[in-house]
Amino acid sequence: MNERKRNVVFYVSSHGLGHLTRCVEVAHALRLLASETHITFVTRGSNCEILGARKLRADDDFEDGNTHGGRSSCITHMLEETFPVRDRDLDAGAVQLDAFTIDVDATRDAATAFHASLDGLIAEEAVWLAGAGADLVVSDVVGLALPAARRAGVKSVLMTNFSWGFIYGSFVDVLTRTRAGCAFGDVVAREDAMLEEADLFLRLPGHSSFSQTLERRAKDVPMIVRAQREGREAMRARFGIGEATKVCLVMVGGHALGMALDWRDVYHDDDWVYFVTASVLGGGFDGRGGRGGRGADDDGVSMPPHVRVVPPDAFIPDLVAMADVVLGKVGYGTVSECLAARTPLVYVPRLNFAEERDIVSLLTANGAGVEMARETFVCGRWADALEAAVALRPHVVRVDASGARTVGAMLLSML
Repeated sequence: MNERKRNVVFYVSSHGLGHLTRCVEVAHALRLLASETHITFVTRGSNCEILGARKLRADDDFEDGNTHGGRSSCITHMLEETFPVRDRDLDAGAVQLDAFTIDVDATRDAATAFHASLDGLIAEEAVWLAGAGADLVVSDVVGLALPAARRAGVKSVLMTNFSWGFIYGSFVDVLTRTRAGCAFGDVVAREDAMLEEADLFLRLPGHSSFSQTLERRAKDVPMIVRAQREGREAMRARFGIGEATKVCLVMVGGHALGMALDWRDVYHDDDWVYFVTASVLGGGFDGRGGRGGRGADDDGVSMPPHVRVVPPDAFIPDLVAMADVVLGKVGYGTVSECLAARTPLVYVPRLNFAEERDIVSLLTANGAGVEMARETFVCGRWADALEAAVALRPHVVRVDASGARTVGAMLLSML
């Protein structure tokens, strides 16, 4: 008799792309260890599309798994294999004014409204997990997935470097003590309580603080990061860039920049070339981190010769490896890829995102961080920070980036 395929479900936060990219790496590692494992992602489908997903065809051999009648997507850009995606947005995340600023009041309102329907969502996911025959749930960092798994009788793993309770908790002191503020305090408490229902807690580098219950149970794992496909020399040859030319990669993860930059005013000389992701060029912002607005070409403004737009199908870790400096925001995905490539990061501080302190500590402890004030970024006076980062480059510490393999083996042992 053939053994039934193991069925693993990843619940992935829809805020940004770092959660998704690291979960895909773990899924890939798990599939390498146990090729017959069936893996499904539950997350916002549009985030998968940003990373190069395609829609499933009618003859694709995957269960839809979407109880709302929509079609699933497939992650294809980062892996040779594909994974079905149940398109659901199951955490409130944070509402942003731009790539560097969280709107505290709007985030409070969105999280409070989301929690009003939380019990129904947990019940719905429990039913879906039972019906899908799930053997293991991995959450990064969708709180409701953990009580849903417990209700469905499914083992669960929390894998993260922060919690939404930690992020939201930092807002409580700055919120007016109104009825809405009190309700938000209940949101913070429940976010923390849901995470404690995990059977296993895997804590990633650069982590923030958690509840005492989780801290006592935490198992620290190495950094999870997307592996490079092509190294620095191969990438520079591909783009016709010599070693004498300095490359700055400008990116803000899956977020739109939300502000306009005049690239004619940005620091440059003959020694520098900029590679800029499409989200940086978009002027609009959808509040939840999506791309919006118009690109530079839409306004009829041609880019200066020292600025190149990153192709939409480019594999970002390879561009990070090619660069002398990355310029953007501090997030787990960006920092992990910079540290893995030993490429310094010039970062613009994010407002109202408590996770940043701990990730900046990780970045600076490895000799790879230079801070740039928001005002300096907007007006293009980048020279001092970029040159300081270039000077750091030979001294960046090589990190242990074996987290995907480590976590994959731990998940397999639970199965």
